[in-house]
Amino acid sequence: MDEDTRELVRGLFVAITAIIEDAHEAAVDGQTASLDVVAAQAASAALVESARRIGTLAGAIAAITGQDDSG
Repeated sequence: MDEDTRELVRGLFVAITAIIEDAHEAAVDGQTASLDVVAAQAASAALVESARRIGTLAGAIAAITGQDDSG
């Protein structure tokens, strides 16, 4: 892979890492002893959104690197 593509892919992985860190925070929030329905829903929604964003960026990496559907 050329240097420009490598930098682009690396940047996407950096973005995914930031999303994972945010998802970790939401998962920890969902473990609090005082968890209520509203907080559980918010943590769950944050995790769903994180998963969506990760999937989008991972798909971009797959497309850029020519990865097929078999992984």
